[in-house]
Amino acid sequence: MNKTVPRSARICAELIASIASGALRPGDPIDLAQLCRRHRVSRTVVREAVAELAGKGLVLARPGIGTEVAPESRWNLLDTALIQASMPFDGPGSLMAQAGELRRVIEPAIAADAARHASRTARAGILNALRRLAGAIGAGELTAQPMLASALHEAIAAASPNRMLGMIDRTLSAARVVHYQCLQSSHGDRTASMLAARPLIARQTGLALAVVRGEVLSASSHALDLASLGIGLGTRAPLRTSPHEAGTHQDDPDGPHTRPMPLDEEPAHSILTEPRQSDPAGDPMRLRIPSLLSLTARTAALER
Repeated sequence: MNKTVPRSARICAELIASIASGALRPGDPIDLAQLCRRHRVSRTVVREAVAELAGKGLVLARPGIGTEVAPESRWNLLDTALIQASMPFDGPGSLMAQAGELRRVIEPAIAADAARHASRTARAGILNALRRLAGAIGAGELTAQPMLASALHEAIAAASPNRMLGMIDRTLSAARVVHYQCLQSSHGDRTASMLAARPLIARQTGLALAVVRGEVLSASSHALDLASLGIGLGTRAPLRTSPHEAGTHQDDPDGPHTRPMPLDEEPAHSILTEPRQSDPAGDPMRLRIPSLLSLTARTAALER
């Protein structure tokens, strides 16, 4: 049963969209009486919407003056609703583009720190997050993928002992989910999205394995590649071939866990297999992805 969206929430979403698009700019007044008439609601409902916006730093209610859009310096730029409303506006300098640039700075640093310091428990958490993500892609559960992809990043951030990096990563969570949603929607129909998921999970697998194995440079490289996918909102940036996928690995002299990758070791993208010729659910594009138990076995030595 679908839940009815509260009227105050609809008004709040409308105002956020207007602010994100620039239709309402800092200092512009918000006519509460007009909102009441247009939406045929009481002033109490409108005040609830305004209170929600004030909590996000988007509006100011001045007694005796009225309500206006707050200066941008007061906005919570990492608020989920504001980021989602900014999805259509992806030009240079946009909120979405800047969030992508911030990911490119922060996420490689987190991945490298996690690769250096991940405990056995943290490595198990990363592998579990990877299994859930691969399982969703294998089952064709497209709507779950952005949240599960972000959860993988969160598991990697949890492996870093640097609490400041972890806090920054949590603030980036909403932007990361929206970036993955944009990548998904940019491919149009479901079949195209399923095909696009294959190289994406290969990169995510490469990132997770590099962190679990303690491969600092490879982890940072994979994290940078994934963050770069968010730049341009679905226009896939050319992905660089990492040392991991080339079959060699450059050791990080400062990384205590780094090791060369054996030439006969299975590359990250090989956990994906070709699509089934006939799928029992009638979906020829459903991916067949193993449970990754063999992946766990290959990393068991590191976890011990």
